Amino acid sequence: MFADDLNVFKRFDVATPVEAINTDMQRTREAVHSWGRRNRVTFDASKEHIVIIHPLHGWGDTFKLLGCLIDVKLLMNEAIDNIVSHARPKMNALLRTRGIYNHKDMFQQFKTHIWGGMEYQNGVILHAAPSSLDKIDRLQRHYVHELQLTEESAFLDYNFAPPSLRRDIGILGFLHKRVLGQCHEAVVRMFPFLPVHEPWHDKQLDSHLYESTCRQVLFSRSVFGMVNIYNRLPQYVVDSASVSNFQKELTHIARHRCSNGLAWKNTFSTR
Repeated sequence: MFADDLNVFKRFDVATPVEAINTDMQRTREAVHSWGRRNRVTFDASKEHIVIIHPLHGWGDTFKLLGCLIDVKLLMNEAIDNIVSHARPKMNALLRTRGIYNHKDMFQQFKTHIWGGMEYQNGVILHAAPSSLDKIDRLQRHYVHELQLTEESAFLDYNFAPPSLRRDIGILGFLHKRVLGQCHEAVVRMFPFLPVHEPWHDKQLDSHLYESTCRQVLFSRSVFGMVNIYNRLPQYVVDSASVSNFQKELTHIARHRCSNGLAWKNTFSTR
């Protein structure tokens, strides 16, 4: 993936014993080390991991990939708990200053010091169970309630959207980058345009959901499920010339629903 990062993925039948998989991957590791010796490349043994990734039969320790914690069963509980444990002390520190700052400043402080740490793993935790993701939402709800405001007023008056809504809008923005051709070619290949346009708009993407033969709930909660949400957006939204304008239009839709007393937090959710 990068000059100093090497990942090897192999697919095995679900009935393959763990020992057989480990033996196969160990041979691959030895082959890579042999290549490294021939080309004067050394590998840090402390950063090498052999894991089996599967929702039921996952095996191995949680590992980091590009700074994100990945557990072998893809539950993402450790990653979410890590996010919450880092954000909570900062939030409590901010709340101790609420007697000094007004609401606008308190929300700006949260956005500046906490949102970045909460959201940089959004693409990784997207498929996690709603009960797990709600830990992050509960943290922000606590902050809003401690300021004696409702989530609706925080959103409408201070543009302080819940993490779940921001996560959905962020992933849809990623898909819009693909539509605009502003992403890596691997993403373009992963999400090709559909040859036949559906009735919603003329920029339909292939979600691959029809290829899923098992774990359909997990699959639909991922970015592939979000493609179906993107495919049902209004034409004027997907015609946005930039990602920022696209996300502004989505936020406007959510604000309109919120101000009219409609269900708004899950406006763009696959759940």
